[in-house]
Amino acid sequence: MSQKHATPTGVSKTGVPWFNFPSYDDHGLISAADLIPANRRIVYTSGHVGRDSEGKRAESLEDEMILAFEKVEKSIKAVDPSLTSEEIWKSIYSVSTFNADGFSGEVVGLLAKVGQMFFKEHRPTWTAVEVKSLVGGVRFEIHVQAALP
Repeated sequence: MSQKHATPTGVSKTGVPWFNFPSYDDHGLISAADLIPANRRIVYTSGHVGRDSEGKRAESLEDEMILAFEKVEKSIKAVDPSLTSEEIWKSIYSVSTFNADGFSGEVVGLLAKVGQMFFKEHRPTWTAVEVKSLVGGVRFEIHVQAALP
């Protein structure tokens, strides 16, 4: 018999609890829902893409993803310079990614690999969207929401 309701399955190091349906988090380090404590500062980022400081797109899709994730960290660090890298990634509760390369098994694997590099065991909610194209010919874009202590 399957359970109809999400249940608490963990709490991030910054105090954001996550909720999942049975076996939901077996499909990746994601959550069905997160609960944001009332005393948090909410930060929304714009979309970040994998272009270097000269505007050149990273060669590989994996490098493009890594560069975009690094830009997310820099943006949140600019909001609160006292945060460590770990605190930044543990504060992110919602992720939206957009991919113009389709969602083959290889692309999904890359996204999971890169996501785990940054999020470790943290489980934000995550929506991945396949799009026809992205502005400027990039293949990947990421937008996040964070609840800072």
